Amino acid sequence: MPEILFDFQTTIEYRRKLYARFGRASGINPAIMWPSAEQLKTKMEMDRELEPNLMEMLENVEKQKMEEKQRIIDRERKVEQQMGKLNTWLKDLYNRKAKKIAEVNAIRDKKDRLVEEVRQYFGYKLSPKDPKFQEVLEKKEKEEKKAEKEAKKKDKMAKEMARLASMAQQQQQTDGNKKTSKVVSSEKDQ
Repeated sequence: MPEILFDFQTTIEYRRKLYARFGRASGINPAIMWPSAEQLKTKMEMDRELEPNLMEMLENVEKQKMEEKQRIIDRERKVEQQMGKLNTWLKDLYNRKAKKIAEVNAIRDKKDRLVEEVRQYFGYKLSPKDPKFQEVLEKKEKEEKKAEKEAKKKDKMAKEMARLASMAQQQQQTDGNKKTSKVVSSEKDQ
């Protein structure tokens, strides 16, 4: 058995280690291996405070099961709602897809039409990679953009004129109402 040189060698924990290592040859009373009645009492009190009892544990488990069931029910309800919306989503998807395809086809048709106009301009079939062809194609595209811009400008002007005309008409109606109300009020005064 080792000689006692330090204070920690006098502690109960150290003696327990010695008894565990050397057994009866250590000369230590085996009764120190178990806690005293006071230590046992404080340990049990701490366990009661820190650890829930069986009924509390069962209640917690039951509560967790109920919460899980409710989560599942909510999730299923949400999935059913989303499935109800699925048809509208699919219609929207197909409409967007058809719209994109129509736009692509319109652009392709426009390009084909411009290419055909350029070919008719030259009077014979010309490769689209030819610089002359590219030059005339750019001119045609510029002319078309200019025409579109003019059409937008005319459209905007027509809308503005219609708005101004409607404002003028409303102004005339309110002026007419004011005059008639003045006439009516002057007749009442007499």
